[in-house]
Amino acid sequence: METPLSRKALPKVATMFITLLSLVLRSEYIGNMMRRAIICALLSTLLAVPGQARSLIAQSYEAGSLDYETALLYEVYAVREPAFLPAELQPSPKHLHPRCGTPVFVTAVQAAPELSPSYRAKLAHTLQRPTRPNNLITPSGRFRIHYELDGRHAVDPADEDGNGIPDYVDETAATLDRAWNLEVEQLGYRAPLEDGSVGGGSEYDIYITDLSGAGVYGYTLPELSGNTTPAYIEIDNNFTDAIYSQTRGLDALHVTLAHELFHGIQFAYYAGRNGLWWQEASATWMEEIAYPDVDDYLQYVPSVLHRPERALSSGNFTVETRIYGSAIFAHFLAQRFDSELIRAVWEEMGVSNHARLVNFERAIRQWTTGGLGAAIGEYAVWNYFTGVNHRVGLFYEEGDKYGEVRSRILQTAAKIADADSGQVDHTGSAYLRLKPVGSGGLALQIETPEGSWQRQLLLISPDSVEVLTADEKTIEIRDWQRFDEIVVVLTSIEQNGTGFEYTVRAEYDSKLRDDDPSSVVFRLGQNRPNPFKVSKNAETVISYTLRRATTNAKISIFSSSGELVRVLQLGYRSARSHNVVWNGTNQNDETVASGIYYYFLEADGEVRWRAMALMRE
Repeated sequence: METPLSRKALPKVATMFITLLSLVLRSEYIGNMMRRAIICALLSTLLAVPGQARSLIAQSYEAGSLDYETALLYEVYAVREPAFLPAELQPSPKHLHPRCGTPVFVTAVQAAPELSPSYRAKLAHTLQRPTRPNNLITPSGRFRIHYELDGRHAVDPADEDGNGIPDYVDETAATLDRAWNLEVEQLGYRAPLEDGSVGGGSEYDIYITDLSGAGVYGYTLPELSGNTTPAYIEIDNNFTDAIYSQTRGLDALHVTLAHELFHGIQFAYYAGRNGLWWQEASATWMEEIAYPDVDDYLQYVPSVLHRPERALSSGNFTVETRIYGSAIFAHFLAQRFDSELIRAVWEEMGVSNHARLVNFERAIRQWTTGGLGAAIGEYAVWNYFTGVNHRVGLFYEEGDKYGEVRSRILQTAAKIADADSGQVDHTGSAYLRLKPVGSGGLALQIETPEGSWQRQLLLISPDSVEVLTADEKTIEIRDWQRFDEIVVVLTSIEQNGTGFEYTVRAEYDSKLRDDDPSSVVFRLGQNRPNPFKVSKNAETVISYTLRRATTNAKISIFSSSGELVRVLQLGYRSARSHNVVWNGTNQNDETVASGIYYYFLEADGEVRWRAMALMRE
């Protein structure tokens, strides 16, 4: 659908939309009918923006075949009862990609107060809890599982332990209790809100249903439209139908329950629809925390790495899987800082009653003064070192399984320049790669005329990675043949907006050489082994080479949160290769925790650094 709006105008349009919507919702002088009309008009304008995938229902809405309320109800039918949809709007099974159905219900329920009584009545009827003749309270007493043994939604009656309960239901009960113990007891999240015994008791209710026709693993259905809400869960009755091609059977049961219970927990903090991407990203992350060997999240990660220029919060949940793939941002936050940071973000949302990125800013500043902007810049670097670019012990623990982030190649030859330009959205990144050919160097010109950016250079060798800031307009890289690859990483650190433009020009120059090799004070090598396990008498060796003798060299080791762990004073060192040993202890000779550490070598005013991974047995 064509629109007169340019990409450059979108940030202003989005801001105007949010401002107008806020005024409409809060105004005391606009009646309900007028409020609904204005909301629908605003939504129509927003939905007309091109460039995003659409479901058949959304396409029909945009074409004028459906009004907004009917479109919302049809999206609910598509998950709850696909047979209720008109034949022309039913998706083909081959186009279904299994996902979580929760975003559909959050959107529909949160919209209800501002829409018509007819819509609310139809929605309430559609979202009535299912009726199941059998139920089981889990051993912990925290959950009530509703199921049936006959009909469409029946579970397999197999009962190998002979306790009178189908094995599938027994496994569901055990999985739920494990998930509660992990998410609430161990990780310290709030318990889901109680529903007033609607399901037959005070327990949290789980309904086992055949969901394969809707193409979802399960969903958590919010029952109120406020900032917080009780909810109940529905999961598939076997996870063995053809739609479940990536993760099936008990593996699918396990990760789905960990995922959906975390939605119920999230709704005790904040349940608004402007937080859909983070609801799904962090719930998908929780699957991996609970069941690290299943790796269900890997099926979604390519949707992020293949479009790195898009915003963290982008993604149409009805037809895309990007919001699930954004679990890698949660993995980054947990591995770079601490898993408690994920909970800190939810706590900030619970205080602010919204899901804007300022919540991430406040939470991240509890770990680093750089805040969200610095974190997004590091996240962009981590995303480059995935797939074949992965470095063991550095960046993502499972980055070798992710595939590669999409990048562009700049070609340079003697006295020939190349250039590239493009756009990224807020929190998005662009990657431009150069392969050194011949001796000499490279002159780079980087232009980012609008917005705030993290501009970084990756200087990559077989045994080292240097990450440099690139704030100058023109940057010279001498003796570029020292590197296998040079990568320009440009990241918008704006918290809203789209279409931020960049231009990069690169020119090879054979004269860009260090004629005096002694001008480089030292080279710093990667520690070995890396990662290394701390146990009795364990140690790792850090190697470095000095081009000239020095009297004031030292190595400083920092934790990933920036805390100084240990200083290894080297004193006088001659001009040759040296090794220094670290045994994984701090200044008080206490063994430090598992994690990523950074070591800095300082000598005669120059500094080099690398990262290493430590694991405790």
